[in-house]
Amino acid sequence: MAEQQAMHAGEAVAEALRAEGVERIYSVPGSHIHPIYDGISRIKPMQFVTCKMEPNCSLMADAYGRLTGKPGVCLVTAGPGGVNSMAGVAQAYGAASPMVHLGGAVPLKADMEAFHGVDNPAFVNEMFKHITKWSARVERIEDIPEVMAKAFHIARSGRPGPVHVELPRETDESEYILQKEKVVLPAYKRIPTVVHQPQVADVARFAQQLKNAKSPVIAAGKGVIRQGALGELIALAEKLQAPVINAQDAIGVIAESHPLFAGYFKTGRSHPVCAEAMKTADLVIGIGLRAGTAEMTELGITARPVRNTDQPQNRWMKLGNSTQLPKNAAENNSEPITPTR
Repeated sequence: MAEQQAMHAGEAVAEALRAEGVERIYSVPGSHIHPIYDGISRIKPMQFVTCKMEPNCSLMADAYGRLTGKPGVCLVTAGPGGVNSMAGVAQAYGAASPMVHLGGAVPLKADMEAFHGVDNPAFVNEMFKHITKWSARVERIEDIPEVMAKAFHIARSGRPGPVHVELPRETDESEYILQKEKVVLPAYKRIPTVVHQPQVADVARFAQQLKNAKSPVIAAGKGVIRQGALGELIALAEKLQAPVINAQDAIGVIAESHPLFAGYFKTGRSHPVCAEAMKTADLVIGIGLRAGTAEMTELGITARPVRNTDQPQNRWMKLGNSTQLPKNAAENNSEPITPTR
């Protein structure tokens, strides 16, 4: 949208989806979200994958995010629509899949036992806060462009993950979201994805430890796949002649036929070759892993687990039997990586 235009809320949501390059939406129709369907038909028709049940929507959006690296968009109706879709959202959170989950909602001033509602109108939004990077309830049509831009930004930045945006209907009987009247909205401004760069001091410290290492091992996680860094991983391993062990959810980061493949690690069930590699390692380089997980504990690396938000990532390295963390690192969002360049 190059210029300001008068829009209904459904059209404002559709404009945001257009500006973000969304081409496909996974959805189960419902009366609370019909205005968004109408808005999309007027702004830019998109492919709708209509599902029989809401869990299918969120699981498909999760898969889309994993396969493309772009936020999968899930659109469900109020109340049971949102609650039924939580399984796929939780799965996306654990898998670090970018997702924008859009949900209808009962009116802001809904009576108790409103259609598809409970006594607390904010109930569904509060539930999503526990399984998303960010959960927002829009209360003014003027806020839609900013909220939608922030949602897509958070979903794909830092450690990717799902976000939830709730859009209440004007009244139980209304055919509109938030209000019947159109509002002149500013042009949609897409927020660029944030790519956090390693600190110079961290790189220098890592380079020195790498220089001193006699038997380094590379531990690779799913972040390597998500960032499309398989080639860089193999190049580093071959340059260092370092065995590569991978988390079980990162199988495929290195071919099992590769001479440097040293098995996978998983709590209590690590590959025998992996265990042997760890016995002789004097430096473990973690790439694409997250602190505070059971798999990290399996490697002997412990750090306080933290929530997945859009904060900068930690950088850490394991030296011998100790783990070195930057000051205050455990207080930041953690997708721990060791700089490789």
